[in-house]
Amino acid sequence: LREPPRTTPSPHTTLFRYMSPANDKNRKKVIMFLPDNEMHEMGLLVYSYLIQKLGHEVLYLGQATPFSALTEASKKWHADRLVTGVLSDLSISKPEEYLNKLSTTFKSQKILVSGSLAEEPVIEKYKNIYPIRSVTDLRNTFNKPASGSDII
Repeated sequence: LREPPRTTPSPHTTLFRYMSPANDKNRKKVIMFLPDNEMHEMGLLVYSYLIQKLGHEVLYLGQATPFSALTEASKKWHADRLVTGVLSDLSISKPEEYLNKLSTTFKSQKILVSGSLAEEPVIEKYKNIYPIRSVTDLRNTFNKPASGSDII
């Protein structure tokens, strides 16, 4: 009998091996959206898939979401977290103002931002906004055990 060829696990297989699903008490409701004028949703789609794979509920609003629609969805769905990103500064003319608006409008939610929003120098001043610069950051954000200072 021939032995089947050995293959190296793909990075995707390795990634999902350590992404354990959330149990019910840790399950989060997550709204995924891109700001108005932002059309680059591939990263958001990947993050949405990964968050669902971890066992969390996702409401995917998608690209170019008006702020009023985001506010309405959050009120009706009672999300624990919001996840967004911006590929470049072209879609948001004043990123600091947008971060401030997110932070003040959604005070009780954790807001995860990626792309150029995660690189804003002022991001540390917002207590409910967390930069996501990699899939590992995203995974760690959802997999950390809860404690006083963690964001879960």
